[in-house]
Amino acid sequence: VQAFVHSGSGARVFMLCIVLICCGILMIFPIFLVLKVDASVVWGWPVVFAPLFVFGSASVLCSCCSALQPCVAGGEGEESTARSLSLGDRVSAVAGPTLSLVFLSLLAVYLQDRSMSFAVVCLPVFLNEGVAVMRLPRELSRAQYQVLTERLRTNAAAFPFQSYAEFVTHHVIVQMLRVLQWTLLCLQVTLDEK
Repeated sequence: VQAFVHSGSGARVFMLCIVLICCGILMIFPIFLVLKVDASVVWGWPVVFAPLFVFGSASVLCSCCSALQPCVAGGEGEESTARSLSLGDRVSAVAGPTLSLVFLSLLAVYLQDRSMSFAVVCLPVFLNEGVAVMRLPRELSRAQYQVLTERLRTNAAAFPFQSYAEFVTHHVIVQMLRVLQWTLLCLQVTLDEK
């Protein structure tokens, strides 16, 4: 954020253009969806999902570039300009957007001809949730809690947890509810297919 604040007007205009393009692409999808559901167009579902495919592909590309970026250390007394990422961090940074893109692709195919089970469509989501569950012990460590506490000490509203136990409980419950939500959705659609 500090680098953006101190950047020149050219960099700010470039970032504004990127944000506007992303918002424009994301706003096209609901329009395509309404046109398809109202039967105003005879497009296939992959065409309706095309804006999301473009956005998802760009997200995968950016995450790959970020994961492959080497760590650049700062000078004496300076913090490193890029965080040193572990292999797990790099894999999960690429896995999330990639699995989301695969899910969207499978969903478009499923809606087009219903030739596969909805459980197969949900496999990338469950893999993504599995990656998130495996990262929980690292993300919920006392050291991570201390880092977040120190970083957000000045803004109490941004960090609503009073204790480490509350912090852990909240994140575990949210993760469990996400997995339960996807499981129930998958079961409901799969049972409705039969």
